[in-house]
Parts: sequence; structure tokens; C-alpha cells
Amino acid sequence: MVAIFIPRINDDPSDFNTLFKIWSNCQDKPQIELDFSRCDFLKQNAVAFLGGMISHIKSNGGSVSLNTDTLTSALRANLEQNGFLFEMGEDVSPWDGNSVPYREDREPDLQKISRYLQEKWIGKGWINIHPDLIEAIVSNVLEIYSNAFTHGFSPNGVYSCGQKYPQLEVVKITAVDFGIGIPQSVRTYLRATGKTDTIPDDKTLQLAFQDGFSTRPELGGMGLKLLKEFIQINKGRLDIYSHSGHAIIDAEGERYEIIA
Repeated sequence: MVAIFIPRINDDPSDFNTLFKIWSNCQDKPQIELDFSRCDFLKQNAVAFLGGMISHIKSNGGSVSLNTDTLTSALRANLEQNGFLFEMGEDVSPWDGNSVPYREDREPDLQKISRYLQEKWIGKGWINIHPDLIEAIVSNVLEIYSNAFTHGFSPNGVYSCGQKYPQLEVVKITAVDFGIGIPQSVRTYLRATGKTDTIPDDKTLQLAFQDGFSTRPELGGMGLKLLKEFIQINKGRLDIYSHSGHAIIDAEGERYEIIA
């Protein structure tokens, strides 16, 4: 049994690098225990990522346990509230609070995911938004889930978690999958169509957002261009991390970068 120490994790690029390093350290170890003695806070991205990582490891024959005795009382309360500990086998039911519940979608049932987004995220009254826009917002965000199943070939589905931050007046939601990733999907498509595939990860993300681009034309476009436009018009923000690529879409425009 190897102990993996989980630190405090926010949702800056450096925090995603931390999550990716944790994942890298876990991949070749058959028995893992997650230790939270160095952690006092996990944002929604970390909860979704760790849940997906645990599921992925177990589905490949590995063993993962949580050392819940190392959880601070505040961190335990948050992980109980959002349902993460319940999904991990703890005998504690989640409750309504400031969390968008932790969720595991193993199959592409977009109707169920749509209800989750409407009832547990955008439709909870946390954001001052006209009711007629809720369906449009959900439809656009649903593209992220659809792409994970359709283009990302995620073997174990998509993992979600969200959080309301009252002091910041912000509601965030994160969706994580452990599929092949946008860069590999784009390069495979470029190679198959006789085009150069020697482009860096950030450029593959930029290509994915171009109008009409799809790695599987028979299934339609990736839908990311419409989502990008929707985010910008409504002054939201979308971050996509895939391999070493990072896309940032907000009211100021779009940026694509390589994270260390």
C-alpha cells in the first residue's frame, strides 16, 4: 500500500498540474491510500478529478482507499454534503447546501445529465438569470459531456462536481473524463486525413474550437464553437485542460497555452 498525500487544491493552472502529477504518481501502483493530512480545502475540480481517478484505477484492477481519519472536520463536511464520500462507500447521505452534487455518469444518458444541470446547478436560483435561458445554457454545457463520450472515448464516463462561492458571487462546475483527450483525438484525425499532426497541444485545442471542425464528421461538429460564443456573450468563463494544453474562453476573448 502506497500513501498518496493530497494537498490543498484550488482551480488555478498550477492546481491542475498538481492533479495531473497525482494521477501520474498513481498509475503504476496497484494499491493506493489517499491521505488528506496535508489538505484543508478541495475545490470542485479536485473532487471531480479524484473521483474519476479512483474509478479509473479500480476499473483497471487497482485498489484505492481513502484515509478518512485524516480529513479535517470542514473538509469532511464538504465531501459529505456534495455526496463524494457517499459515492466512495461511506455511510453518510449528502444534503443540500452550496454544492452541486458529485456525480458519476458511466453512460451517455444526456437526458439525465441535462436534469442534473438544470435541477442541481443552473436552476437552483443561485444566479440571477431569466428562466427562459436555463434550457439554452444547459444545452450548451451539455456539449462538454457529449464530446467526452463521442470524441474523447472516455472508458469510464464523466465525473462532475460544482460549488457555489457566495462571497465571490460565482457558481462553478467541473466535468472530468479520462479519455484520450482533445490533442490525441485531433492528431489522429489529422493523420487519417493526410494532414500534418505535429502540432502542439495548445494548437489542437484552438483547432477544436474552429467553426465546423470535427474529428468525427459523421456525428456532427464538436459543438465547442457555439459553447464558446455563448460563454463570451454571457460573460462567463470556460477552462479546458487536456494533456498539456489549456484553453481559456471568457468575455475578453480566447487564449490557448501550454501549461508546464
